[in-house]
Amino acid sequence: MIGRPLILTTLVVAVLAVAALFVVPRLGGATAEASDLNLEAQPRLGASDAPVQIVVFEDYLCPACGQFAETVFPRLEREFVETGDAALYHKNFVVIGPESERVAHVGECVFREDEAAFWEFKRVAYRSQEGLNERRALDLVSEYLPGVDAEAVRTCAAEDLALEAVRSDVGTAQALGLRGTPSVLVDGSEVTATYAAVRTAVEAALAAR
Repeated sequence: MIGRPLILTTLVVAVLAVAALFVVPRLGGATAEASDLNLEAQPRLGASDAPVQIVVFEDYLCPACGQFAETVFPRLEREFVETGDAALYHKNFVVIGPESERVAHVGECVFREDEAAFWEFKRVAYRSQEGLNERRALDLVSEYLPGVDAEAVRTCAAEDLALEAVRSDVGTAQALGLRGTPSVLVDGSEVTATYAAVRTAVEAALAAR
């Protein structure tokens, strides 16, 4: 026969274990202050004073990032950025390899020329992900961004004028302990890169204000 004290102890342990699922942060979840993320220097959609900040760390050659850009990002933009509830920020996290860094560098060169055009570059880059490399990225600028000085972007890319911006983003991701792409932070706290998870986090942040 199992003693009564043992039964009570087992029940207490079980209750504490279930409670821990709700009160203990997810192991490995990154957290950061806005100052650590250096968002003032990042591509941004939405108002700088939006109440909630959504930061997405991406690699242009990452298939999951392409899917996120195609299916999740537009919904977040429509439902939270266009309503003024949140601002969306892009940061580079090179995980695939050297060519990823070169494509990210082209994106930063576009950003130097025109922040609005950067977001169009990002869209067409993901839609052209198969076979995407630095040369193709530069061609996309010429083909799809008529308002951008394509030669200035090519010069920037050839002379590595924005490479430090890419590597600074990567350094931030590594310092935060991010483990893959896309990685999403809502008001500095990492959440799962799904629409439902990001929406829940944004709504909780708005409700807490």
